[in-house]
Amino acid sequence: VAIWDSQTKFPVEVPVNREAMLAGLMGHGGGKAAASESDVEERHWKIDAIEDIQREIQEKQYGGRGHALVSSEDLSGMSAADLEKLEHTLEGQLQQLKDEEDSDRMKNFQSSPLRRSITSERDPSALFGSEVASRGALFPDVDVDDKDPYTLFGQEKDRGLHWDYTWSGSAGGPRDESQRYKIRHGTKDKVAEELGIRWGQEALKWAQQLKGAQTMQQSVLYTDQTPAAHIGEAPAGGRYLMGRYDVLATKVWTDFDRNWDFIKGTKPLFWVAHAAGINIGESRNASDFPDFSSQDNNNSAAGRLEENLFVEAMEHIIQNIAYAANDLKVEHLIFFPFGMGAFLRNLSLCDARFAHTEELQRLRRVIARAFIKVLAKHLSSNTKFHLCLMFEDMEPQFNSDAFLRALADDSVEEVRKFKKRVIVHSEGDVLHLAHDLAGTSPNVMLVNGANRQLIGNHWFAGHAKRAIDENMHRRSWRMSATSYLLNNYGGRRERDPRRPDELARNVAALGGRVEVIKWRK
Repeated sequence: VAIWDSQTKFPVEVPVNREAMLAGLMGHGGGKAAASESDVEERHWKIDAIEDIQREIQEKQYGGRGHALVSSEDLSGMSAADLEKLEHTLEGQLQQLKDEEDSDRMKNFQSSPLRRSITSERDPSALFGSEVASRGALFPDVDVDDKDPYTLFGQEKDRGLHWDYTWSGSAGGPRDESQRYKIRHGTKDKVAEELGIRWGQEALKWAQQLKGAQTMQQSVLYTDQTPAAHIGEAPAGGRYLMGRYDVLATKVWTDFDRNWDFIKGTKPLFWVAHAAGINIGESRNASDFPDFSSQDNNNSAAGRLEENLFVEAMEHIIQNIAYAANDLKVEHLIFFPFGMGAFLRNLSLCDARFAHTEELQRLRRVIARAFIKVLAKHLSSNTKFHLCLMFEDMEPQFNSDAFLRALADDSVEEVRKFKKRVIVHSEGDVLHLAHDLAGTSPNVMLVNGANRQLIGNHWFAGHAKRAIDENMHRRSWRMSATSYLLNNYGGRRERDPRRPDELARNVAALGGRVEVIKWRK
């Protein structure tokens, strides 16, 4: 088993007798009530989740150099109830650290030359009520100089785009954390019920006999075999289930709307394209930064981002998403600022140049412009592009500015043509929008920013409250059940190394297909 060494901060492999270990944990021979093996596995997953939270807290407090808050030895001796309480306490500490980071970013923004053209203090519903405007500016009386690079584009002009203001002024989300907790646990119980298992048990080996297996058999893995897919951290295998440039398409429906209220009635199916953003700035140890950086002795941070390499790699991923959408004859592709949240948020810890808010915003604009050019060139002309943008908070406003500027660029003919089939959804929720569109079209696809190591990541745990991957899984038991199977959850320990072809094998075991991406020259 892997034991986390508090001195070296590396996992140390310790040989153990698994049967003897289980016997000890389950109370065999000691007069205690024996626990089932699934109970033991549940404790393992809970301990793994706690250790993940602790490492994130260490990263934020001490740059990854601090000692564990609770040692592995102490965790192994705690009851399930105490583990639950500890996890909840650590989640609170982690959220407090994230709130402090948000406060620091707001101070940096306020001291930068960047400025919002409008503020969230004006309620759009006061202007439009329940009316939905398919076109036109939301704040037509606001005068904005589009040539000013320090102005953040917002909803003050339509800029030749079609807009949907159905949800404008309402950010959505659960009413409070107790609602998120209730739905998370309800979805977890529903997954176990539908798969006919106890949580933590293996289910993939009999997946094709499961109820609803026919829908899951439609899963498609699009694998990338280009030279770039074999460099650095790009390949699948080891800690990664998915390759950097792979796209996994699964058929799902949603159970909860944008306000996390249960959806009654028919739940139409739609595609989810799981693809992973490139992590160059989640923390000072961002996993992908070494592949896209060079050492800079004049830089006080870890290195220097090789921007062109990074942007080309992001374009590569978007091009493969377009390939999957074209192959599945998608009529509506739903998108959001992919890979531009947590994976860029703390880039300054790796490259000090991006400590300046305006420099990070320049990079966001470069990424968005690259995305739009790739989609304009490669996405089928029969596909409508739905872009969900948010404006209420600072980081979403930054990303929205980047995409609106990219779409307002009329210097590229392909972009001018592409914007005619773009619909911008103000405060749009990708999952709810997919549900609505799937009611009239069988070929709807939304893009998910997936975790390469575990699809859905630890959606069943309490942290990652703002992450799109986890929150979508919490709102859809079918998505979560499919991911449970494709992750082979319960069939292996999470820290065991993956085989390079493991996801392809899991897709095949589920009855899906694997296709190598082959673009025509």
